[in-house]
Amino acid sequence: MKKLLAILVFASMTVIGFGQGSIKGIVLDQETGDGLIGATVVLKGTSLGTTTDFDGSFEIAPVSDGTYTVVISFTGYETIEKEATVSGRPVDLGSVSMGFASVGLEEINVVASVAIDRRTPVAVSTLKGAEIEAKVGNQEYPEILKTTPSVYVTKTGGGFGDSRINVRGFDQRNTAVMINGIPVNDMENGWVYWSNWAGLSDVTSTMQVQRGLGASKLAVASVGGSVNIVTNAAEFRKGVKLSLSTGNDGYQKYGVMLSSGLGEKGFAATAQFTHTRGDGYVDRTSFRAYSYFLSLSKTFNPQHTLSLTALGAPQWHHQRTVSTFDKITLATYQEKGIRYNHVAGTLNGKEFTWRKNFFHKPKVFLNHYWTMSEKTNLKTSAYVSFGRGGGTGPRGRLRTPGSVFDSYSGDGVGIHDENGEVRFDDIVAYNQGQIIDGWGDAKEKYNGQYVVSSNGKIDGTNAGSGFIRRASMNYHNWYGVLSTLTSELTDNLTLVAGLDGRYYKGEHFRRLEN
Repeated sequence: MKKLLAILVFASMTVIGFGQGSIKGIVLDQETGDGLIGATVVLKGTSLGTTTDFDGSFEIAPVSDGTYTVVISFTGYETIEKEATVSGRPVDLGSVSMGFASVGLEEINVVASVAIDRRTPVAVSTLKGAEIEAKVGNQEYPEILKTTPSVYVTKTGGGFGDSRINVRGFDQRNTAVMINGIPVNDMENGWVYWSNWAGLSDVTSTMQVQRGLGASKLAVASVGGSVNIVTNAAEFRKGVKLSLSTGNDGYQKYGVMLSSGLGEKGFAATAQFTHTRGDGYVDRTSFRAYSYFLSLSKTFNPQHTLSLTALGAPQWHHQRTVSTFDKITLATYQEKGIRYNHVAGTLNGKEFTWRKNFFHKPKVFLNHYWTMSEKTNLKTSAYVSFGRGGGTGPRGRLRTPGSVFDSYSGDGVGIHDENGEVRFDDIVAYNQGQIIDGWGDAKEKYNGQYVVSSNGKIDGTNAGSGFIRRASMNYHNWYGVLSTLTSELTDNLTLVAGLDGRYYKGEHFRRLEN
């Protein structure tokens, strides 16, 4: 009897074993042929599912016998459904290619001169939106590139948005940065200020680094390379997405995305808003940032599509800057810790610093895509940007009767208290004519007056005594148009012609900020 029971149990287990199978495959980008990392794969109507691996491969196991609908989805791509029948053995769906799920996104890639790996003869590294979202966390946007070959990233002083990128040893003045093919580098000095694009990681479809002279059609300084950032376009699918993330040092981020989906008349709209705040890793480098993104698209017919995209990120953040004048050395940080900020303190009980950056640089793009024939098309992008903001710093000195500047000379020395923080409350009192211990009797001579200009004189002999916080203001109006005509003349010969026109007007001045 025991032997019979054992045989029955074994037979039952054998039947169950043969009734289990699996479903596997690999998900690829239709345009590049690269594997899509992090795509979601689920069996419709069940709780079974997984995400794709680093090469785009996936496997769902165990799966009971039956016929299933496999649903494959990925941010920015069309959702794909495939039928699979399991009968006790693995089912291989093979390669599944996914195309763009956003109106006009493929055309934006053309305008942005996005290179295709193994097809474009330049060295490239490409990150997709889902990979960026997974990597960025509470890092700054450029930091996700720090593992990219030939790319060096530093946070410089450690303030929010103050990161810098070097490509092949060249700084950002020789590295072209573009959003949807539109240049971002400052028209006057070539720098890129990443704090102006705080919310860009939330709306990025693709980010690509081309090392060396690459595929860009722009007249820009790109001997080091170029960074192409392609934003999302209006989504085909209708929906609402809410997000919340937290991190160290008070980091908080809130976001919402709304999409109308593609309507019957060819209209689609997507809007996204985020708010980011935190205390900063470096002492007294708090920040507040907002970002917005709006994309409207209208497909009139198979030949003509028009899209409007607007994005911006108003922000302010406290900074830490170090120069030879500041007298800060490695020994200073060894003694006081790497987070020490010699330009910060409190004013009326609230965080205050000599160095504060504030800026808003919105960009608006109007794109027209015209398919003239099967072999000829014209992509045109007109854009405008209005930048407003600046950065603050100290101006002045104490005459006691010698000169005491804002540089750090030690705890309890000059304008720094025993903890190494700037004595902003005492500076205000001194400017108002009060006598401050350790700062001499200069107020009796200068009567609380402060003269910013080196030409300013009191009693015809000396400049004033005291400090202010000045703001160096930078305003600009920037207009441009970028148009590319592509015509396939033969199977081996393609004509590419274009226009890159820009107009820029900048204003620079200083104002008394505090």
